[in-house]
This record gives sequence, C-alpha cells and structure tokens, in this order.
Amino acid sequence: NSSRFGVPGARRAATALRQLFLLSAMDNPYADWMLIQTDEKVAAIKLMIEKSSTKHLKQLEDMKSKGLSYGLLEAKTPQAVSLGYHSPYGYMMSTVVVLFDHCVRVLKSAERRDLLTKKEVHESLYKLKHAIRSMFETTLKGQRVLMNENMRGMKRSDFLPQSVDVAQKKRIDVARDIFGAVPNDIFTGKLSPRHSL
Repeated sequence: NSSRFGVPGARRAATALRQLFLLSAMDNPYADWMLIQTDEKVAAIKLMIEKSSTKHLKQLEDMKSKGLSYGLLEAKTPQAVSLGYHSPYGYMMSTVVVLFDHCVRVLKSAERRDLLTKKEVHESLYKLKHAIRSMFETTLKGQRVLMNENMRGMKRSDFLPQSVDVAQKKRIDVARDIFGAVPNDIFTGKLSPRHSL
C-alpha cells in the first residue's frame, strides 16, 4: 500500500538526513536541531554497540587463551556494496549498520559457543534494534514535517519580531506544536550539527 511508510531503514534515514542537511544550509533552525539529535543518538548507539561487542569479544578471547580456538560467524558469501552518498550522514548510517552487523555476529558466535543464552542474545539485540529504529523514525518524522511544501522555506529570520508574513508565522506555530521551541544554544548557533553546509 503506497500510503504506508513501512519499516524505516538506514537508506531512508540517510536520504532524510541529506534533506535535513540541505535545509540546515538554508538556515533552518529545526533542521539543525534534528541533525544534532541524530548526532547524539548515533553516538549513544555506537557506545551501546561497543560495550556489548567488547564484553563478549573478551569472553571469546578468554576461551581462546584456554585452548578453544574459533572465529566469528560470517556469511559464506559476504555481499559487497558500493556506497556513494551526497552527505556525510549517509556514511554515518552505513557505519551504524556495519557496527550493528559486527555486534550481531559477536553475540551469535558467543551463543553458539555456549557463552550466552538465546534469551540474553535476544534481549541485547532488542535494545540495540529499538535504539536504532527510534533514531530512524525520529529522523524520518523531522524530514517529513520540515520538507512539507508549507514548511520548507522556514529560516531563522522568520522568528524576528519584524516578520509579519502570515505564512512565516504559521510555519513557526506548526513547528513549535510538533517539536517544541528550538533550544536557544541551537537557535543562536552556539551548538551546531557535526556536519553543515
């Protein structure tokens, strides 16, 4: 059904982030805010993945030191994909996918070697998948709202007291109703996204 959005994935999130990246270049404070939120969420996800992977890789290495040698699970025919994004955020999404894939292989390897139970693996992966999916959904929501035909032209100058354009005022009201007020540090540019045009 074309009216449904479906399950958000890294490719759609990368496309949404590219559009927010372009809106940021047009001085849209809400686009900056969405990009900063994504930066923060990705940093937290990477930390979660690293903690989980490191802990269980250590378990696997400990077993190797005792004489039981084995490698990580991997596909018999790994797929090679050529990447070509038009913003750094596409590569950010690909990095999240690659790190998650590695973590899954570490956890599944630990499970196969009787170092983790199936339930422990499921719970660990569920937390990671939930965090990643939440980040994708937040990004897509921001892109859908800010790229709407009526919202696309928003910029910081719309917020100036002398702005009397009805369309400008309406855009601001809609954005505030959906996202809340832009934090002052982001609005003034004291805080900015990791990548900006």
